[in-house]
Amino acid sequence: MKKRMLDCDYFPKSPLVQVLAVYVAIIIVVTVLIVVFHLWCWLTDGESNSAAIRNLLISSAAFFGLPLAAWRSLISERQSETAERRLVNERYQQGAAMLGDKMVTVRLAGIYALRRLAEEGDTHHVQIMWTLCDFIRDPTKESSDRDASDLESNATNGPDTTNIRRDVVAALETLATRQPREIIEKNAGFKLDLSGANLAGLDFSASVLAGLNLSGAKLVKANLSNAKLAGIHLSGSDLSGAILSGSDLFGMILSGAKLSGTNFSTNENGRSNPAKGLEQSQLDSAASLELDGQERRPILDGVKDKAGRQLIWDDRKQDIELKFDTTVMMVDSRSQ
Repeated sequence: MKKRMLDCDYFPKSPLVQVLAVYVAIIIVVTVLIVVFHLWCWLTDGESNSAAIRNLLISSAAFFGLPLAAWRSLISERQSETAERRLVNERYQQGAAMLGDKMVTVRLAGIYALRRLAEEGDTHHVQIMWTLCDFIRDPTKESSDRDASDLESNATNGPDTTNIRRDVVAALETLATRQPREIIEKNAGFKLDLSGANLAGLDFSASVLAGLNLSGAKLVKANLSNAKLAGIHLSGSDLSGAILSGSDLFGMILSGAKLSGTNFSTNENGRSNPAKGLEQSQLDSAASLELDGQERRPILDGVKDKAGRQLIWDDRKQDIELKFDTTVMMVDSRSQ
């Protein structure tokens, strides 16, 4: 306990405080030497007592005034840092609170305020990213069904595409355009988690989403072409009608994902642009269900594994799975 007190209490780790302590010690030693010198001059040089005392006081004031000024500067700096931290905390709390407001304009203002705060420094970067991920997964519901202007529609993808609110789109843009903080995010164990989010019809083309958790997300008719999707988690997600042509799919997790009509081969203009890094085992772990009222296979023309073999969709496997699901449903209904 004594050793810990010596290490922590009596020897502060702040470099400025350590330098100040050394400086004060030097000043004390110099002051003692000056006093001795003036006393010696006073006794041997015949100088008047008043002049010697005056010179002693002037020298002492000069040397004691310097550390005092340094100490006051240190206190002022610490007070300024405390005030700045308090202001940053208040800005974060206000921005986060605005995300729960009933009005979309207020929520948008909160998102923009958090975005600016994240761009200005590293203090709340990870916390802001977590907050926005939580908001995207579970956005405020108070006015989502009442205010039509609160929606971001995408007519190019047809009427089946679920409308996405403008505040959710703004939050997604903040995540997609955030300044790189790899070291900070890695040290904090942060990874973008949008599992279960409704992202239908959105444009993620050419985005870097490697390692992103989108398990259980709704990505119906979303554009993921030419994106970096290595290691992305899409288990249980709905990719019906989505475009993944030209994307890097190495290590992608597709277990249970719905791939009805999912396009891995051609871009929006119909030009061949096969996805890369997809393996047959990944494809076999997915499912193909109805899209627009009919069963549709995923589009795999020209998509090959690393050995150069054409990937295929196993309809027999799907028939077995559908029969199994039907049997389970019949058993459940009988048990009830």
